[in-house]
Amino acid sequence: MGFRASQEGLEIVDKARKQKGWTKTQTPIWWQTAYASRATLRRFWERKRPIKPEYFIAICNAVGVNWEEIVDKNSLLYHQTHQMSRQDLGDAPEAYDFYGRKEELSLLEQWIVKENCRLVALCGIGGIGKTYLAAELVNNIRNQVDYLFWRSLRSSPPLEDILATMLRFLSPEWEADAAQGLSQNISQLMGCLRNHRCLIVLDDFDAVLQNGDRTVSYLPGYEGYGELLKRWTETSTKSCLLLLSREKPREIAFKERKNSPVRSYKLTGLQLSEAEEILKDKELLRDGNAWEDLIRIYRGHPLALQIVSTIIHESFNGSVTTFLEEKTIILGDISILLSQQFKRLSSLEKEIMYWLALQQQPISILQLQLYVKSQITSSVLLEVLTSLGWRSLIEKTAEDNEVMFTLQPMVMKFTISEFVNQICSEISQGQIKLLKSHALVTEYHLSEQKTEFPYRPILPMIKNKLLGLLTDKNTAIERLRTLQSTIRENQDKGYSENNILNLLAQFNESSQ
Repeated sequence: MGFRASQEGLEIVDKARKQKGWTKTQTPIWWQTAYASRATLRRFWERKRPIKPEYFIAICNAVGVNWEEIVDKNSLLYHQTHQMSRQDLGDAPEAYDFYGRKEELSLLEQWIVKENCRLVALCGIGGIGKTYLAAELVNNIRNQVDYLFWRSLRSSPPLEDILATMLRFLSPEWEADAAQGLSQNISQLMGCLRNHRCLIVLDDFDAVLQNGDRTVSYLPGYEGYGELLKRWTETSTKSCLLLLSREKPREIAFKERKNSPVRSYKLTGLQLSEAEEILKDKELLRDGNAWEDLIRIYRGHPLALQIVSTIIHESFNGSVTTFLEEKTIILGDISILLSQQFKRLSSLEKEIMYWLALQQQPISILQLQLYVKSQITSSVLLEVLTSLGWRSLIEKTAEDNEVMFTLQPMVMKFTISEFVNQICSEISQGQIKLLKSHALVTEYHLSEQKTEFPYRPILPMIKNKLLGLLTDKNTAIERLRTLQSTIRENQDKGYSENNILNLLAQFNESSQ
């Protein structure tokens, strides 16, 4: 819910800001005084969609205008009465500071409103903007549906609780019946949806999916969510269920096709012009192609760009060029989101992620299979890559008509860090699992690199981490030599022998 100004009200604010010598959207002190942003101030003037009441009031106060005199009364009354009775937006955020996404909004509106798709999954990596895009979509089409309902599944609520809340919202006379099972409650819900055009949004759907399962199945006791999706895909209805998830549920993956009422959309980064708005709002210096390079490195990821832009503004005097000269990638809070997603992977998925990260450049499925020592078949490897694609963790490119797989720079940096931490932890404990399964140096590393950053050898990173864990170089070397003696007795050495030799050479080089 939010406020927008009346046309007459805007004229009052316009006179007030002129008296202060302020521009409409180019005066930082205005939005800073209101604890808002330039994007929010821009929305205030555009009047296309409401803004949060606290921002609306603060923007007015900043120029000495009484907000009650300029607010659109009809809009305010409509939001306070008619809409409130027909929407339960629970955990939905207001899409303030929303950037771009015009094409995505148009496509989703086309699917939901014009093509009457009954089940749509909006998928993408954490922080890519799924929730804010959905909130903006809801705001745009709220007048074209009878009921709006939004819930987050972040805390993994039982389906029975979600169904009860939905049924009470859609049918106030509904009463819970302990004798009724889950299937009957789903049937009642589908009956309600036939009578009205509803948009149901379930955010954080991946919270009810099983960790460590590349088939993307459900947590024990949460299989009912799968039944709900199955019933929804099979039942004719005017309503739409919109799922927001980091992972694509298999019920959708198996049912979606071009003209099907079941669709999915993989949300990627912002387009160049859209992402530039973030850098403008952070007042970064534009120098040559620096902005374009920064946006490409972070793949237009809105949260990542906001984090790195703040750091550039505060620590590099706003100079993107100076920051890029550091040739580093800053993750900040993105690492928390990536960690959450990484922990959900199966051991085989992690193994493949490590291989893709270690290569630091695109690699074909054939080359990947040659490296993997777990003797998996090409069909299983393809299944794993497909699952990682559903989780929005890998990128596909084409080189000479051959499909290549890689990780985007942020994911690559995080995965390398995870690998280094894990392999060093194993070495310090006298284990050789990753030493055996992954080559720290391959012929691929020695070939021509096609990366956005110079190739970063993994050996120095492991050496430095080991020195931190084992206190000094002699202890680290001793631990490696102990492992070297142990593996001589093993028939299946994997990559361990060469890896230890390369690590010992790394320590010896550092002493010369």
